[in-house]
Amino acid sequence: MVSMKWPEFLEKKDILYATGTTETEARAWGDKYLEAGRFHDAVAFYTKAGYQQGLARVIEMAVEAGDFQLLEEAAGGMGEELHQEIQRLARRAEQLGRWCDAQRAYAYLGDDLGRRRAREAIEGLLGKRGEADPGGQAQGEGL
Repeated sequence: MVSMKWPEFLEKKDILYATGTTETEARAWGDKYLEAGRFHDAVAFYTKAGYQQGLARVIEMAVEAGDFQLLEEAAGGMGEELHQEIQRLARRAEQLGRWCDAQRAYAYLGDDLGRRRAREAIEGLLGKRGEADPGGQAQGEGL
């Protein structure tokens, strides 16, 4: 691949949303961002390119990292249901102690037991079982 400098914000926006950007160019930018660990930027360019294999790679990385937001973003570009991947992500997020991601994944799956387990872990970490936070606001169920 030809060496590409990182674009400034507005330049990146122009590349991403310009009608003249080809699928090949968008995919190349997606690969570059993925290689640099800039996963959300990679998703944006893979989505523009319609590059399903790139999005699938990001989804697999999201599962391994227990990152529900990244999986959601990449899945939006694929337009398909990812029930098994979300189950794997929920378990992996628990293993990594990413309780908010686990809670969101279990809520998405409709798994009340998993969601409750994650919520209790969050409450344990915060030391707040229904107590008011320092600002005087009670914490809701869906931290």
